Amino acid sequence: WYIPTPTALHLPDGDRVASKASTTSVAVVAGSRNSQAVARSGALYSWGWNSHDTLGLNCDAEWVKTPRRVTAFPIDGDNVHVKDAPAAATLISELDAAPSTNGIKHAALGGWHALAVDNGGQMYAWGGNEYGQAGKDCGTAGNGVHVSLHLSVPAAVLLGVRIKQVACGGM
Repeated sequence: WYIPTPTALHLPDGDRVASKASTTSVAVVAGSRNSQAVARSGALYSWGWNSHDTLGLNCDAEWVKTPRRVTAFPIDGDNVHVKDAPAAATLISELDAAPSTNGIKHAALGGWHALAVDNGGQMYAWGGNEYGQAGKDCGTAGNGVHVSLHLSVPAAVLLGVRIKQVACGGM
């Protein structure tokens, strides 16, 4: 299926795509079978094919037909407390890093994984991690062993430096 003519993108809750010409932020990201939008509020929305949990929505749906907010990234005004947010709790328990309320600045989609950077320079990864492409060391990635480890929720990748922009390759 396809959409034969350009169609307006409507984000939930009246949010709008961040599309100022004076910024270096990418407002809409195209994957092979999925898409993301960075909103003016700093929220990240995803939709499309969710193979390998590429959408970061922590859901079992194979396809998501309309944009859904990636709630692992709380933004100012959400009043989200870590103990009340399962996605935030996952970030902290796995990586000892609190989720940012800085808002997302830049995002990228790979074949089976995704990356995002918040306005504070923290990078996050999720989706397929068979070869360590989502930044999580599962002990066998890169050793010629195919591991079926998917990160359903975006997780902070702790590098000790501020990241400005991200890009993803194929798988």
